[in-house]
This record gives sequence, structure tokens and C-alpha cells, in this order.
Amino acid sequence: MEHNALETVVLSISEGIARISINRPEKRNALSLQVVRELQVALFLAEKNASVRVAILSGTGTRVFAAGADLDELPEAFTTPQTAMAYDQLVNQLYRALQTSRLPIIASMAGHAIGGGCLLALACDLRIAASHIKIGFPVARIGLMLSPKEHQLILDQITPSQARLLMFTGRRIDAKEAQTWGLIDIAVADTELEAATAQVAAEIVIGAPLAIRVTKSLVQALSSHKEAERSISEAYETIYTSADLKEGLKAIEEKRIPKFFGV
Repeated sequence: MEHNALETVVLSISEGIARISINRPEKRNALSLQVVRELQVALFLAEKNASVRVAILSGTGTRVFAAGADLDELPEAFTTPQTAMAYDQLVNQLYRALQTSRLPIIASMAGHAIGGGCLLALACDLRIAASHIKIGFPVARIGLMLSPKEHQLILDQITPSQARLLMFTGRRIDAKEAQTWGLIDIAVADTELEAATAQVAAEIVIGAPLAIRVTKSLVQALSSHKEAERSISEAYETIYTSADLKEGLKAIEEKRIPKFFGV
């Protein structure tokens, strides 16, 4: 069964599994705000269907799982600290929807997941990836910052030092290395990804839904951390009034290497 009302996301349901796919291959499955909203709609529709026991989240094609934020939207979204915070709050709603869903959610990653694409996967319960794909967080190469929620998604999986290394350098690591760090749960050959994902999903489908639901809820509750409000405010003020952010976004538009000056 497919749902045709969605424009940028494809939802199909069969045999207790909801398959949700970002369908913007021409934009490398970039996470526009429309995609963010439609992913929440698709998840809501899947949750409403009593037959669904697990959801699989993927990106159309094998090149990119999700490319992160839609760069066409960022200049307007990042005009001020306030607009940046409002933008992040919209994206945070999707992360929360994934984390608080009654459904276990598997990110099936056939292609690269950079920035927001990797964060989307981290908001899922499990991550299964083709071993060749790259993940990374190029914030320092653009001049922006991840939201506090996004920092927490990373820190829920890896050490602070590992998080600093990835974000300070913008380094990309493959799925095999990411698996040793804890960012990826299962890394398999490209040809085995579909079968590996289907196997895990099938194992979840036959489990007790309430037991799985409360396990997910308890793991999330016991892993949560409080936010430091003052540091958050100062971080937003620093990044979203900076010349470096403007330079980073302009460099992307002009397809050149940015020149940052720390201001």
C-alpha cells in the first residue's frame, strides 16, 4: 500500500513494515523544510496503521542517503540568530518525532550521509549502511553550527573527543570506521544492504510490540541530558552574527574554497 499525497517522500506499507524514502534524487535527497514536514507526516501515517511494527527510512538511489540541509534555504534561514533558532526548532521536531515514535526506526543507508543526513540517521533507532559510504559533519568548512539537539545526537553515540575531531576537521569516515566508533550499527557490502535491513526489520516485526515500545522509551529517557541554556544562547549569537558564516555560504554558492577569519 502506497500513499500518494506526499511530494518529496514515498511511503509504502506491507507485512508490518513501513518504508519511508526521501525522494529528491535531483537534489541529492537534501532535507528541505518540505521534506522535514513530509517525513513527519509519513511517520504519523505509519504509526496510525495498527499493522505496522517497524519503519525503514532510506533515500532514493544509491548515491546519497540524505545530503543534509537544503542549501537553497540556508541564507534566509540563517539571517539572524533568531531565524536560525526557529529553523533548528522545525528540524528538531522531526528528530523528536523519530525518537518518540512508537515504532522502532531503521535508517538504511545506501549512500553517503553528510551533515544533516547523518544526523537524521542518528535520530533513528538503528543504522545499517553500505560499507563504502562516507559520513561527516562539515560545520567548520561552512562556518555554521549544529543545534544543541544535534550535538546531543552525536554525543549519544560517540565520545566528546571523537565528536570534536569530526566537527573541528570536517573529516569524512567510511561506514566500517563509523561502526567501530558507534555511529553505525551494521556495515555490509552494497549488495547485502537490502537483505540485512529486511532481516533486522523482520526480526523486529515478530517481537512483542509493547515490549519493544517501552524499551525504546526507556532507553531514550535514561540516555537524555539537560541543555545548558546560557551556552546555547551564546553559541547562536556567535555563529549567526558571524562574517565567517556569510563567507561559507557565499563560497558554496560560488563553488570556491571559503576564507575564514574567525569573526
